[in-house]
Amino acid sequence: MAIQLSSLISRLVVAFTLLSLVNARVVPHVRQREVDPKLLDVFESVPLTAGNASLPPPASDLTVKAITIGSGIQNYTCDLTNQTAVPKSIGAVATLTNAISFFAQNQTIPTYQLDAYLNSLPSYILTLAANKNSTATATAARLISQLPIQGHHFFDAQGIPTFDLGDLGLIKGKKLGDIKAPANSTKGPGGVGNGAVDWLALPATNGSRLLKEVFRVETAGGNPPKTCAGQNSTLSIPYAAQYWFFG
Repeated sequence: MAIQLSSLISRLVVAFTLLSLVNARVVPHVRQREVDPKLLDVFESVPLTAGNASLPPPASDLTVKAITIGSGIQNYTCDLTNQTAVPKSIGAVATLTNAISFFAQNQTIPTYQLDAYLNSLPSYILTLAANKNSTATATAARLISQLPIQGHHFFDAQGIPTFDLGDLGLIKGKKLGDIKAPANSTKGPGGVGNGAVDWLALPATNGSRLLKEVFRVETAGGNPPKTCAGQNSTLSIPYAAQYWFFG
């Protein structure tokens, strides 16, 4: 079920405000050790289809271990000697927020709308970034910051995408599936930007622990300009996405 972004913003602000009243002692930046499997089961399967393309599904013997919202930056370099050069990706850095913890503590969202809200969160987070001076969005941003941090995403010294979820595990991924984000995905903060980064399926490689697969879906922002013309030698583009972890 699609939810208009403007409606989502106002309803999420209310939801986060109610959450702050019900649970005024939420501790910021707490790494959760466990995720309630019963609540994970409430959500439908990981989104795999964007337009006419689909990612390969997770292995049938795996189960969802965490659903997070990653927010951070996609990094690129530019060859300034060639104005027609395409920016080259050099990785990303993101904080992985436990998306499920919000729904666990907030009973104002009907069960049948949970997936729609979850799928809209990346776009909503980028909207917050573009409206920092708004009282409503500032309140929501503060409350979002109080949700537990599940882990961190970064690229290691060998350039391998790495996701550290602490006690839940660590996964170093290798790209198995790569499809373009839907054409109507949020392009960047405030809807202004160069488009949403691809959806990815990343199975575990050597150095992983407990986690077997991670999917990046429902992306918002993160794409660089088409060429390096007029750009700096390095670019950092804000983005957000859902990350589903299986083990």
